[in-house]
Amino acid sequence: MTVSIAVLIVGPKDQTEPIGIALGGAGITCETVEFPGPHPDDLAKYRVAIIAAADHTQAASLLVRQWRQIQAIGWRPLLWIANDTEERNTGWGAGADLCLSPPFGLGELAAMVQVMLNRQLESERLSAWANESSLLNRTVHQLYAQLDADTRLARLMQERMRTEESFTSNRIQIATTVRRSTPVGSDFMGIRPVGSRSVNVLLGDTLGHSLHCCLLSLLVQQQLENWNAEPPETVLGQLSRTLTELNDAESPLVRLTLCTIAGETGDVRLASAGATMPVQVPRQEGPRLHSISGSMLGLSQFKYEPLTIRLQPGDRLLLYSDGLVDTDSQTAQWLLSAVVRHRDRSLSAWLDGIAQDRVKETESADEMTLLGIEYT
Repeated sequence: MTVSIAVLIVGPKDQTEPIGIALGGAGITCETVEFPGPHPDDLAKYRVAIIAAADHTQAASLLVRQWRQIQAIGWRPLLWIANDTEERNTGWGAGADLCLSPPFGLGELAAMVQVMLNRQLESERLSAWANESSLLNRTVHQLYAQLDADTRLARLMQERMRTEESFTSNRIQIATTVRRSTPVGSDFMGIRPVGSRSVNVLLGDTLGHSLHCCLLSLLVQQQLENWNAEPPETVLGQLSRTLTELNDAESPLVRLTLCTIAGETGDVRLASAGATMPVQVPRQEGPRLHSISGSMLGLSQFKYEPLTIRLQPGDRLLLYSDGLVDTDSQTAQWLLSAVVRHRDRSLSAWLDGIAQDRVKETESADEMTLLGIEYT
């Protein structure tokens, strides 16, 4: 109910009328009534109550209890005017906020009521703020719960999009190792046979671990679902154009390596969009890093240069996300040592050994994905 009258004054007429005149003179709207007072349903329209108990302590106590029942809509102060100490004790026991006994000046009483009105308004503002804060808190919790549910769904979609983590066919063997630090990874990969003689491979990551990044990686993988005979550099250009056309200024950038492996010749044709340098590990020679240029997807570059690496029987090629090593020369040298250190292991054990060494070396929680290719 809307508050329309500031003060309710209840009591004998000879006591309430002077109080009403004094409050009116101070510019405070009020209404004076005798006991038993207004109907309980009408109490909510007053902000402050003044009860002059006099010889009506039982009716006054009942009115206080009724007044307190409207506290659910907000704090409403009550002033109990008593003639003696016994009446004051009754007022305190009934639940009055303040008890006052004569002698007191009506001007002083008006000033006191004004303070009570100010406190009541402040209480309403604080209550409104608390309610808004509580609503905001519940809304934020709901949003976080929804984000968590969306993230789990995106994670499930990521897993469903993931192809085989290993592959063997027509002299090509592929294995992978993934180390994640968050429930939703930013790395993604795919192994897609093309007929019986070649295989397309992709390895990428989005710059971040948000739900947005996860959904963007799903979009990229979906765009690559029908990749067959097109050269990797052509596909990268098409992808970059697609992401640029999204026109999303806050969209994270994407690193991506695409390669096609020919089973008959051992030729690996690669194209890179800001990804790490592949490591070739010949069977009889030392490893070497291959430099390959190309900006990340979404930077309005649509032309990528290919790199062709010919693998001989027993040679391996390592592709990896940036969680494995940085771009400085020290970590690059570490990588070249690691690929040699575990070279005698099987392909999957080779990848596991490199990843475990990196974790021990840096105690890093970064996500890393390693994809190894061996030509047999």
